[in-house]
Amino acid sequence: MLTSLKPLLFALVLVYLALCNQAKASELQIDLLVDFPLDTIVDKNTLPLRNLRYLEAQSQDQLNIRLVSANMARQWVLLEKQENACLLNKIKTPERSQKAIFTQKPIGHETPLRLITIYPIEQDTINLEHLYSWQPDFIVGVVNGRSYSPIIDKFVSNNSKVVLTRSGDMSSRKLIDMLAIARVDAINEYTKQATLFAPKGTKLFAFI
Repeated sequence: MLTSLKPLLFALVLVYLALCNQAKASELQIDLLVDFPLDTIVDKNTLPLRNLRYLEAQSQDQLNIRLVSANMARQWVLLEKQENACLLNKIKTPERSQKAIFTQKPIGHETPLRLITIYPIEQDTINLEHLYSWQPDFIVGVVNGRSYSPIIDKFVSNNSKVVLTRSGDMSSRKLIDMLAIARVDAINEYTKQATLFAPKGTKLFAFI
């Protein structure tokens, strides 16, 4: 399996060398901006991070990946200021393309952002516009500075009364905590991250 991955991993090294624009002969340091506590085991639970850690281990000390905690909005500020700053799992939009270079292929496959609740809804696919037609008091939590998709971003912008926007450090994790105690009815989040950070015993339901 590792043999089949080597061409991909070698290509990823070249991509990061080009993206981070800090090609030193001795060591390339990448500041990977993340919105989760640095004392967690996210490295082991996220495929893109596992791939990057593998690259680091195979680089013979020429690649150093440092996780830097920053909220979603600040990540984009730092990306423009720091030549060695990089981001993972960001949705490409025309506005973001003006300030960032996106890889043509993903570093690894992640389950997409999904609508996650603590109680079941009698349908597998959710349309937010239709959802609010029969549950007008339904509150969805979102993170300030995160793009969910052009359609969902537009809904969030036009429906502030039924959307709770969380800002600041570790806002994703705080929204997961709010969901667990029913302070919001749902959040848009990666399933794996919601499961990892949810309080023990919390039952989650994910919808497209």
